[in-house]
Amino acid sequence: HNNPFFPKDFYQRISLSTQKQNLSTCLSQLANQYEQQLESKTDQLNQLLEPVTMISLSLIIGTIVLAMYMPIFQLGQVI
Repeated sequence: HNNPFFPKDFYQRISLSTQKQNLSTCLSQLANQYEQQLESKTDQLNQLLEPVTMISLSLIIGTIVLAMYMPIFQLGQVI
């Protein structure tokens, strides 16, 4: 059972539940557990990406604003 997607514990729980004939309950519990883990990881990723997105947008908007106003300031210096 060298599958990189599931830990060894997963296979042990499936095997045990098959012997006890409550596979559907076990699969439901495992699905809930993995869903909670996925939500947690997704929340962590969102928390990391939010500042990066804000900084990137700020830099892009700042560059656009600077590119728009630089010719106006240069005209003011010429006159």
